[in-house]
Amino acid sequence: MHRWETVQHATAGLGFVTERDVSTGPFKIRVSGDIADCEAEWAELEQHGVGTPFQTLAWLRPWYAIAAPYFDATPLVVSVRDRSSGAPLMLLPLCARREGRLRVIEFADGGLSDYNAPLFAKTLTSNKQELDQLWRAIRSSLAGADILRLEKQPAVVVGCNNPLVGLPGMRAMSIATWGIDLPATREDFDERVLGASFRAQVRKKRRRLAGRGSVRFVNAATEAEGRKIFSELAEMRENRFEELGRKNVLGDPVLREFYEAVIFGSWGKQFAALSALEVDGEAVAALFALCRANAYLLVMSSFKSGPWKSSSPGNVAIDFMVSQLIETGVSYFDFTIGNETYKSDFGAVATPLYAGVQSLSIGGWPLAVKQSLKGIVRDSAAAPFARRAVAMARRALRAG
Repeated sequence: MHRWETVQHATAGLGFVTERDVSTGPFKIRVSGDIADCEAEWAELEQHGVGTPFQTLAWLRPWYAIAAPYFDATPLVVSVRDRSSGAPLMLLPLCARREGRLRVIEFADGGLSDYNAPLFAKTLTSNKQELDQLWRAIRSSLAGADILRLEKQPAVVVGCNNPLVGLPGMRAMSIATWGIDLPATREDFDERVLGASFRAQVRKKRRRLAGRGSVRFVNAATEAEGRKIFSELAEMRENRFEELGRKNVLGDPVLREFYEAVIFGSWGKQFAALSALEVDGEAVAALFALCRANAYLLVMSSFKSGPWKSSSPGNVAIDFMVSQLIETGVSYFDFTIGNETYKSDFGAVATPLYAGVQSLSIGGWPLAVKQSLKGIVRDSAAAPFARRAVAMARRALRAG
């Protein structure tokens, strides 16, 4: 058995009860520190409900086993069922950590998940009064913790409104998610999505690469091919991030193990995809993505710089992938989180992500207020309409 297959269940030392049931109105809520308690309803919501790939078992089993101990976090899953029928309605894959003396609850993320959102049934009520009642019950079920932190919440998940975005205190973050609704043909994409100038630029880069050898875009079909491409991706990122002076997540052995567990633990289930752009058999760019709900979510990419940089192999690889996705009928290219300029160059459109902090105890209230104010200052820097709120927040922080 691999280490990542054994999920950690320890919740000792956090100072609050992690096993409890709460019933209110039409809802029955279960809080558990053991993800095995709710795997059946988790799988059902994955299959029939709504969610992002970052809240699936394929992503979070390895996260709870490998990343959670790395971040000194413990599992904490909130599941909601219909009280009368027992049908699963919502699941919140959370974790608990200590920050000083305070007990903090947040989504299982640690900076690795691009989106945080609940898994929820399409039949979950949209009635605000009932949702408010449900949220009060969920907060009550987390009694004993001090802070609940919600970040990187998309407003819409697979066409359905995210029930957490309407909570009090939620704000738009400065960092957005970017994506493209793919048309039926590559010709439509070139004419309606891709700007003429950038289209000509990419074609020029393709010709430049072709002048250096035989160009081939390949998708890993076997685990061995996948491991080869992932190793090439990791090497490219190591060189690229050293050049940029930035921290490379794959440079950490534990976090690299996490990504390998996600990719190869679900290999053959069409969850993870690895692709490479080759010139005379040499990989010059690589892409790692997750696939769900007829969408391709680009999680990680890199390319060789040095003598290859002038040919923009990273952009050429993405251009190849766009063609392939259109040919296979994929409807959405999700560039995921981050405001890098190449995304808008490809015609991707920005969509806000939302965040908020709620206090769960009297002791947590000052930190919740402080972190909310800091978030307003940080996330509103790019929003001129919020300058007045930013100024007020800064004054309050100085006063505190």
